[in-house]
Amino acid sequence: MNLIGKIFILLITLVEYINCQVVVTAWVDKKIVPINESFTLTISVSGENISNVKPDIPNFTDFNIYQSGKSSNISIINGQINTTIEFSYTLIPKRTGKFVIPKIGIFTGKEKYFTKEIEIEVTSPSISQTQPHTKTKTQQNRNQNLSREELIFAKATVDKKTAYIGEQITLSIKFYTALPVASNPQYYPPNYSNLLSEELPPIRTGTEIINGIRYYFAETKVALFGIMAGKAKISSAKIVAPIQEDTVFDPFDPNFIQKFFSQMARTQDITLETKPIEIEILDLPPPPKDFSGGVGNFFITAKIDNSTPHAGDPINITVEISGKGNVKQINPPQINHPSLKIYDILSSETNSKNNDIIGGTKKFTYIATPLNEGSIIIDGIKFTFFNIDTKNYETITTHPIKINALKGKIGKSFDFDTTKLKSEIITKGEDINYIYEKIPSSTFYTLIKKIANISFTIQIIIIFFLILGISIKTKINSLKNLPFKKYEKAYSNFERKINESIKQNIEKKLSTIYEAIYDYFSDKLNENISHLSFGKIKNIIKEKNPSISTDSLNELEEIINKIELLNFTKTQVSDLEVKSLLEKLKTIIKKIDKEMKK
Repeated sequence: MNLIGKIFILLITLVEYINCQVVVTAWVDKKIVPINESFTLTISVSGENISNVKPDIPNFTDFNIYQSGKSSNISIINGQINTTIEFSYTLIPKRTGKFVIPKIGIFTGKEKYFTKEIEIEVTSPSISQTQPHTKTKTQQNRNQNLSREELIFAKATVDKKTAYIGEQITLSIKFYTALPVASNPQYYPPNYSNLLSEELPPIRTGTEIINGIRYYFAETKVALFGIMAGKAKISSAKIVAPIQEDTVFDPFDPNFIQKFFSQMARTQDITLETKPIEIEILDLPPPPKDFSGGVGNFFITAKIDNSTPHAGDPINITVEISGKGNVKQINPPQINHPSLKIYDILSSETNSKNNDIIGGTKKFTYIATPLNEGSIIIDGIKFTFFNIDTKNYETITTHPIKINALKGKIGKSFDFDTTKLKSEIITKGEDINYIYEKIPSSTFYTLIKKIANISFTIQIIIIFFLILGISIKTKINSLKNLPFKKYEKAYSNFERKINESIKQNIEKKLSTIYEAIYDYFSDKLNENISHLSFGKIKNIIKEKNPSISTDSLNELEEIINKIELLNFTKTQVSDLEVKSLLEKLKTIIKKIDKEMKK
């Protein structure tokens, strides 16, 4: 290859590298923080067509860390899809001094990137000006007569003991102490059964007087959402507090907080545990057919990026659903119009946690094309959800979208219909006459003679290629039958993978179940569908197998959504719940398998 060719390849490689580059950054809202306050760490990942990225958070020895939110945003510029995902974390320092937040790894599925180290300085506690309390001998004696269990304790409470599937339950875990502490306590959160969890930062701190005793308190809150109808459990949370030994402490001292975080040589770790809590999760009333999966209280808007496109040109229709509730569980509304072709649906979300209420915005971008020129009116896009305030299903609608499609740029309308055209060949007769040319015997003899006269080495080469050709033909015939074999064995392979998952841990188990479902449909449909959303897979299934029950596919989609949510979070699920989920999954897949063979 000449020099110009090498330079050309190098330029192409550089262009591809620039286009596929992923940008990873991290920052904090403050680099100097008092020990009795918290700060926010944000990690941002931007790039083209990135998804399923997750930071690999290392063990922090100098900070308690809590996930406080995740948001994603998709932008389409000149046909290029760029995604930005941000992860937010609340960090609480354990001691004073200068510390470093280490590099954090981000795996995008192809490459692993690292953030830069960030220096943090933790100072003495900030002291709010409070009115000094007048001490009395009676109050001091009362404090001295209390047991340690009364001077330092933790409790967990929920705002409701009964909730619908998807309805928010707010858990409060509060640590009280009237004893001086050497540093911030170490918090070990509870495990959740049949519940999804979202932390609600920031951590609240302050002082509170209970029965005449002044306590320092730290409170953390968590939003919980029921997954399936039945019992849900919150296990005990654990708090390890290093208290100071042999210290005379006055709870009514104006420098109360300062002394709580004073650096003493002799400390003793006290372990506290909250009581476990049970919650009853209620099933939703029978839903309408167009139920989206949303539980909360929402409103909807829609807009288009170009209302006067040429026929055949791409347009982006953006639908935004905002409000309170877990927006992760919302599925895209349907857009159907005979003059519009929908190619793909991209989704992004932004979470909000205002006043301890989970909410946010789920944005769906529909990539579409007008098939013909003329006026196109998309009726109001409907979104049905379960309103948690009224305890009823409600349907909200966007304003209609008007499109004035212009004539195609090449002077005719585009038709993207993939239906095969009817043959225009007219049969004139049924007799088939095979036309061939007989090779004269003299020609065949001449050919044999020429082969016999060539060298032995060339004869061996000819024989080798003949054998190779036969082998390739055999392999091709085998590959032609491969889709049929996969189709026939799809269900047995699905059952085998499900049975293998029983022995795995919960995280691996959910991943195996998810893969088993997608592998099954890949074999049945004879195409790789692992990169598609189940909404698109449903359309492919219905197109190739119109007899399949829509209810079965909807039930399967509900199970897949639960598996994805469980796999995305760190929620622990009991073996009994997983077994119930598997039995339901196998029943639905078996039913679908029978319907596909009709």
